[in-house]
Amino acid sequence: NVLQISPSGLQTVLHYREGPDVSSCSIRRNHCSPSQLGTSGLWKPQRDIVFLLDGSDDNRNGFPAVRDFVQRVVQNMEVGENNDQVAVVQFSNDPAANFYLNTHSTKDDVVNAIRSLRHKGGRPLNTGKALEFVKDNVFNPSAGSRRLRGVPQFLILLTAGRSRDNVQSGASALKGLGVVPLAIGTRNADARELQSISFAPAYVISVSDFSELPNVQQQLESVTLVIPEVPCLLMVGGGGGFTRIIHLQLHICGTDHEGAKKDVVFVIDGSDDAASKFSFIKEFLRRVVESLSVAPNKIRVGIVQYSDDPFSEMLLNSHTTKEGVLNSIKQIQHRGGSERNIGAALQHVRSDVLTPQAGSRIREGVPQFLIVLVGGSSTDDVRGPAVTLKQSKVVPFGIGTGDAKTSELQTISYNPNFSFKVNDFSNLFDIQQQFINSLTELSVEDIEKSGPVYPTGENEFGAIRDMISKVVKRVDVGLDKVRVSLVQYSDQPKVEFLLNEFSTKAEVLNALNRMRSKGGNVVNTGRALEYVGRNVFQRAGGSRIEEGVPQVLVVVTGSPSSDDVSGPAEHLKSSNVAPLAVGAKNADAEELKTISLLPDQSFVVREIRDLQNLEDQVVDAVTTVKITDRPTPPPISKCNGRAGRGGPDGPKHFHLTPELA
Repeated sequence: NVLQISPSGLQTVLHYREGPDVSSCSIRRNHCSPSQLGTSGLWKPQRDIVFLLDGSDDNRNGFPAVRDFVQRVVQNMEVGENNDQVAVVQFSNDPAANFYLNTHSTKDDVVNAIRSLRHKGGRPLNTGKALEFVKDNVFNPSAGSRRLRGVPQFLILLTAGRSRDNVQSGASALKGLGVVPLAIGTRNADARELQSISFAPAYVISVSDFSELPNVQQQLESVTLVIPEVPCLLMVGGGGGFTRIIHLQLHICGTDHEGAKKDVVFVIDGSDDAASKFSFIKEFLRRVVESLSVAPNKIRVGIVQYSDDPFSEMLLNSHTTKEGVLNSIKQIQHRGGSERNIGAALQHVRSDVLTPQAGSRIREGVPQFLIVLVGGSSTDDVRGPAVTLKQSKVVPFGIGTGDAKTSELQTISYNPNFSFKVNDFSNLFDIQQQFINSLTELSVEDIEKSGPVYPTGENEFGAIRDMISKVVKRVDVGLDKVRVSLVQYSDQPKVEFLLNEFSTKAEVLNALNRMRSKGGNVVNTGRALEYVGRNVFQRAGGSRIEEGVPQVLVVVTGSPSSDDVSGPAEHLKSSNVAPLAVGAKNADAEELKTISLLPDQSFVVREIRDLQNLEDQVVDAVTTVKITDRPTPPPISKCNGRAGRGGPDGPKHFHLTPELA
């Protein structure tokens, strides 16, 4: 059935489809720009906006900036019972509502309530518990929520740290209700956690600390004026007194993301282990394809099934309509096989599916997406084929069950934010909407900004280790001369040895030779910088910083950082530590300059194996760098500016940090 109505001059089309158990429909309003909202005199936005604020002890100093930010945002809103409604909740170990959506009916009342906010306090930070609280107690009709009347629901989370509890279930439940979460986090927040909570990657905003919130206010306000397509439920009366559940897809304003050109290839597990759950895989594919605008000049879909060998069920040019793709999915049969050769499947996609002959528009610059469904560990190597795909600008998503290795899933994925984990294939629908949001909302700019993460293999790690060894051989190691420490990091840093652990060059070199790759797929350089500042460049770690001995940090990285580096790098420099940065492969050149004491003390090579070519430059920088080289001198350190025996020609602390992705 198609019903057309025109409230306030906006045409709405209702498509209704009834299935065996559930009825579904979608509502679309003609697209309008954010500038049109509330200015035509015909229609003004109605939104329910809930601010969820970090009130933990760790955010005591940042809370005034948060409160001021919320106040400024509300000042720009149309607050009223028939316009915007606002609620505020604080959380730490437990959540507490400061006021609900129906507590205040005027802007003045809301602003006064925000001004009166007092920091809650408490620890640890249980963000997951807070998400559950707002779902049950705030986005509720009794608390003023107009969700069931179709009013867009927004949650704006501001957090300064990582949650101590799980956020996934609460975030998924909110999205299932039709709530659009946005996450604003400082450098101490977990980037991947924020991505998990938010509606889509574009709905995450990062700041070094909350004093920078004024810089992102316009970005936040523009996002909350564009209501994306979100699922919601509507209860309607049916014949005979029963209630029928109708699923709604509400798309009020914004860009038609799902209609943009994309080539999407599903790579599905057809091994014997996946046989009993194969129907769930097919249903997941059907639901995702239902949400896409399939057409020759819009989205094309391909499907590959793999076990012992890969098999192309459907190429990108096999079908030109959504109906054709959906009918083909119905016909797919489980193929079976004792092995799970994911690497071979990835290679098959690269050589036989993502080609012009098979319908790929990769040479035309159309984004190429790969969705790999994994039911367990691969029986062959995935690293090489995954790297080749990412280097070809293909964007893989990894979706795995509890039996799949997280590290392998992240190796396959474009970066760790593009990987999803479920307990079982029957639980795919728990992450369905989150995945669809990521797939349809991602722009080319979002993809380029996030960047791929490449795993560092043992051979490449050996090249890092060899370069460090060559540099160490050329400095005068000793407890009264040059002391050396080494830290590895990926998602978390790990000390290999401290500055006072070894007293001879031979001991340092032996420790280097014994070192093995830590592993991991998340590159948190900012966290590693904070770690060495707190734990290595300290007296307890063997540092002689209080004696005025020059402190040198050499960072070696092959990828852009997943977290903020500017704040931690600046803190090191202000503590009289001189950082140098060495990058290879996909390292961000601007990020290396940000880390380094001076821009010309950052070095870049194309491949990790080429690090050996930088030996002379690194040694020269280490032996000549002075903290006073900094353009703006840092504050006087604890040594009160004394040169002591740690002057330009005296002992140095030589701290090497090889980075592993």
